[in-house]
Amino acid sequence: MLNTNRTQIRRHAASARRSLGTLTRSLEQMVRAIEELAVSAPRGGRAAGGRKRRPLNPGQRAFRKLQGQYLGLTRHLGPRHKTQVKAIRAGKGYEAAIRRAQQLLGGGRAA
Repeated sequence: MLNTNRTQIRRHAASARRSLGTLTRSLEQMVRAIEELAVSAPRGGRAAGGRKRRPLNPGQRAFRKLQGQYLGLTRHLGPRHKTQVKAIRAGKGYEAAIRRAQQLLGGGRAA
């Protein structure tokens, strides 16, 4: 019975050694991949593809702000109210849709 326990312990130790070896190799490969990525990473804050991102003009910025408000409000609406607000947006625009969404959510404040 004592030999059986020793045999089990030896098997578990061998298994642990193999697992640690595999883990060590995986970590070494990950470090090499990270180092290669760091060397090949673009510098200077450029977007993917090496092109600079053009700044938004004021009209685009205002539109994206409205669009973000609309999306932020509609994600909290149920399906029925969301459909109603989408119809308002299609007909009257983002401002009206935002006002209605705020009313439906109980905010009641104008945009």
